[in-house]
Amino acid sequence: MRRNWLFLALLLSVGVNCGLLGMGIMRHRMLSVPSGMPSGGAPGDHRAPGDPGERPPGRQGARLADRLGLLGEERERFLGLQRQLAERVHAGRRRIDDGRRELRRELTSTDLDRGRVEELLAGIGSEQNALDRALVENVLAARELLDGDAEREYLHFVERFGGAFAGGRPPGPPGFEAPAGGPRPRFGDRRMRRQGGPPGQENSDDGDRRGAPDGPP
Repeated sequence: MRRNWLFLALLLSVGVNCGLLGMGIMRHRMLSVPSGMPSGGAPGDHRAPGDPGERPPGRQGARLADRLGLLGEERERFLGLQRQLAERVHAGRRRIDDGRRELRRELTSTDLDRGRVEELLAGIGSEQNALDRALVENVLAARELLDGDAEREYLHFVERFGGAFAGGRPPGPPGFEAPAGGPRPRFGDRRMRRQGGPPGQENSDDGDRRGAPDGPP
C-alpha cells in the first residue's frame, strides 16, 4: 500500500514540476531580448545598468514593454502587472516546495497518516491551480490595458506560449507522449506492458523484453 502512496506523490511531483517549468518557459520567452536590441536595455534608455529607477521585473519587464511599444502611464501599469505576477509565482513556488517536502516526510514516516497525506496533496494542488489562475488573470488584465498593435503583439506571444499556463495536456511522467487522436498512456499501462502482465505477475520472458521497444500489447 505504501508503494501506491509513493507513486501518487511521484506523479504529483512530476505534474507540479511540469506546470512550474511551463510557467518559467512562458515568462522567459515573453521577456527575452528582441533581436538587435542592446543587452543593456531599450533604445533610448539612458539609465545606467543597475539603476534602481525601475523595480522588478526590472530590465526584463522593460524589454517586454519595449517590444510592445508602451510608453508613459500605460507602460507603468503594464510593468506593475508583471511585477505582481513575478511576486505571486515566487511565493506560490515556495509554498509548493514546502508542501512537497512535508509530503515526502509524511510518506516515509513510520507512523503514516493518510489523512495528512490527503491534506498535503490537496494543498499542493490548490496552490498550483491558484498559480494557473494568477497567470490567466494577468493575461486578461493586460488585454484590458493594451489595444491596437500592442495587444496584437502581446496576443502573438500568448498564442505561441499560452500552453505553458493554460493547462495543456494532463501531467504525466516525462517522455510519455499521447498517440495521435488518443489519450496519453497511463504509467500503470506502460509498467504492465514491460512486465508482461498486472503488477505481481511473473513474466518468464522479461529478460527478452528489456531490450525491446515499447509497443501496443
